[in-house]
Amino acid sequence: MLDRRLLAQGKDRVSASAVHCGKDALIPLTQRRHGEPAVSTAKRNSIMALYSIYLREGVPGTEPDAAAVCQAFSWKAFFFGPLWLAAHQLWAGLALWSLAYFLLLAAAATYISAGAISLIALFLQILLGLEAGRLKEAKLESQGCRLAAIVAARGLEEAELAFYRRFEAPQDTPADASFGQAL
Repeated sequence: MLDRRLLAQGKDRVSASAVHCGKDALIPLTQRRHGEPAVSTAKRNSIMALYSIYLREGVPGTEPDAAAVCQAFSWKAFFFGPLWLAAHQLWAGLALWSLAYFLLLAAAATYISAGAISLIALFLQILLGLEAGRLKEAKLESQGCRLAAIVAARGLEEAELAFYRRFEAPQDTPADASFGQAL
């Protein structure tokens, strides 16, 4: 779950003029050396992932809980399939994974060669790595969460900050309310 305190703690160090440098460091533009580019070449070329932000409505009058799900291949699910499923409490997925491997082992004894077994097992692990995010989303939806936003960010913390900035931003005023104001 996203921690709303993250934004409150980050208000001192995160502003509209902050540059993301490294994995966890945020450095305001005023602290950069003269002539240093605002964003390094490595950061400019880095790949951003999509994060789905789900909200669970709490008790009326309280702020909703939020959870972020990365929409990318999950290497953890690929390498540690059943452990990853158990850690995320995806019991139906764990049961299907166990059934698939049980059937695969049963077929290995009589019907399928060892090379084919290896390819099928690799395919199953790739499938789990690809669908890991969707499995987590299905669990959140079954718990009553709703999709609130899709955010592009370099990491989970950056996605959380971007979502909460938009979530807590004051709504735009109607056009007629600001019509008479001087520039």
